[in-house]
Amino acid sequence: MPISIDAKTTIKKFRSEAEHRLGHSGGVEELKESPFFKGVDWMNIRRNPAPIRIEVKSIDDTSNFDDFPDADLAIPQYKPDMATSKQQPSDRGICAERLRIGLSDGQCDIRFCSHFISTIARLITLFTWSLFAS
Repeated sequence: MPISIDAKTTIKKFRSEAEHRLGHSGGVEELKESPFFKGVDWMNIRRNPAPIRIEVKSIDDTSNFDDFPDADLAIPQYKPDMATSKQQPSDRGICAERLRIGLSDGQCDIRFCSHFISTIARLITLFTWSLFAS
């Protein structure tokens, strides 16, 4: 699917090393000032109707997300030697082994390992709540 230069730049800033990642030094304000979000009226965002109306019953309501009953949702156990292991997953992007965002020729290609979709959904929910809680 075609993707704007601002969207591409924002995605790249989310994929960078943690200390250079969008929002790392400036928090939510840095994210709000990103060119991708230009035109968003942050002061009145709660007064405008959402483009897609959904019903959320509680903060942990996931009924609006697809079910993946065959997905293995097991969380790997922490092993003390993981911190020094050279086999440790990369910190590029959002865990490079589980989410791949490819950007080329103005196209965006996102691929997920299915067992990580619920975690990403939770992160998006928490991020959204943090935007509107301030």
